[in-house]
Amino acid sequence: MATWRIGGDPANTGSRWNGIISQIVGYNRVLTIDECALVLGFLAWKWGLQSYIAGEWALKDPRSNPRVLNIAAFGDSFTQLSYLTNPADHWTDLLAVRLGRRVYNGGIGGQTSTEVTDRSIADIDYTDRAHIFFCGTNGPGSGHTVLGDIQAAVVALPAGTKFLILPSFNSDTERAGSAGYINKMANNAAVAAAFPNNYLDIRSMLIALSLPGQPYQDSAAITNDVLSSQLRFDNGSSIDALHPNALCVSIYAGMIGDRIIADGW
Repeated sequence: MATWRIGGDPANTGSRWNGIISQIVGYNRVLTIDECALVLGFLAWKWGLQSYIAGEWALKDPRSNPRVLNIAAFGDSFTQLSYLTNPADHWTDLLAVRLGRRVYNGGIGGQTSTEVTDRSIADIDYTDRAHIFFCGTNGPGSGHTVLGDIQAAVVALPAGTKFLILPSFNSDTERAGSAGYINKMANNAAVAAAFPNNYLDIRSMLIALSLPGQPYQDSAAITNDVLSSQLRFDNGSSIDALHPNALCVSIYAGMIGDRIIADGW
């Protein structure tokens, strides 16, 4: 059992608190980040200290107002977007601003769906948030499948958790008919069939914007079934074969937000 030191500094046993302690709250488990904020908000409002806190509870009393449903996004480079150096361009930040909620960016570039799933399952900070899974573009780990990984991630969620699954993307070197294309489309089809009510095919939606009459007309993109070069990242010397630019990210952030609103999260 852990030793509790009330009013003392564990790192300096000669240091003692000299003042009033109005209330002590203890829990028998680790709280999530949002639960910690809720407890802080409750205590602040109870003792008239709300002007000293920030975040969701700075302007509303948790004793009489419900929590908003925040979101955790677990994925690879399509979520991390480290090459977009302004965080305001990331879809998680755009979504947070639009919905007025906190959105955790759990993206790590280059990770397989297996690695992303393992992180999601091991997580203890965001278990009470809605989840968005955006993985599979880098394939699964050895002995795994993209569908199996996502199924494992979903099964590990607490009962009743709202979740959304986004597709794998093919690069300009994985054009329609190629082995890489066929493999990724098979992965997407399997995930869509397993989770028909929780799957949002933003890949197809973005490519459809290159059809005649659409804002990013690109016959090659339609023929090859790839993201248009108009929507891929330009590093100053070449167009990335796979990754979206800030414009594209803003578009699919809107698509994700529309779906969340439509689903009543």
